[in-house]
Amino acid sequence: MKRVLGSAVVALVAFGGVELPAQSVVPPETRAIAFSEGRISVDGQTVDATTGPVPLRKGFLVRTEDGRAELTLDGGTVLFLGSHSSVRDIDDRFSNLPRLEMLNGSAILWTRGAQAAMDCEDRVTLLESGIFRFDFNPSAPRNIDDVCSFKVFGGTAWVSLASLRASLVEGRRIGLNRHCGDMIPTYDFDIGVRDDMDRWSLDRMRLRDAR
Repeated sequence: MKRVLGSAVVALVAFGGVELPAQSVVPPETRAIAFSEGRISVDGQTVDATTGPVPLRKGFLVRTEDGRAELTLDGGTVLFLGSHSSVRDIDDRFSNLPRLEMLNGSAILWTRGAQAAMDCEDRVTLLESGIFRFDFNPSAPRNIDDVCSFKVFGGTAWVSLASLRASLVEGRRIGLNRHCGDMIPTYDFDIGVRDDMDRWSLDRMRLRDAR
């Protein structure tokens, strides 16, 4: 039985319903597309990561069409990007955290012992050893509070609203809309209900932890 990192196991149990071994020491990883399926592009150029990692430069923009991608970020964080989705890197000289901007579609982030940040209508800081999902529809009407749906499957996150910071823990979700200011409620959700994106990401986590 492998030695496990407790907080990472908690997050994986919440997401997958099974106990998965986690690395006792998370190696620092450089920015790269570690795996891809279907058509994806980096900075406007089509790439294929099925035979090996594709390095990513600072300020990268990754888009998927009928494909999906697994990105490794600084500090060991892994991002799973769904089909017809896009995300870009923000080169923030004032922070050591990986910081991204969700442009459209779906993404799941797995923070394996390091913090990360995502801009999706509002800034969300993802704390260590958690699993988090973003679903962003930038064409949604601005009179609803669910332009960017954010869910915490495991771990803790801080959401920076107009004048306060909201804390979300496992099993809580919030619909982000910068036009709503602080007037955004949070809700419970069933972490056991998963779609194809969740299942694919979980399979990739299992493969990564089995290495």
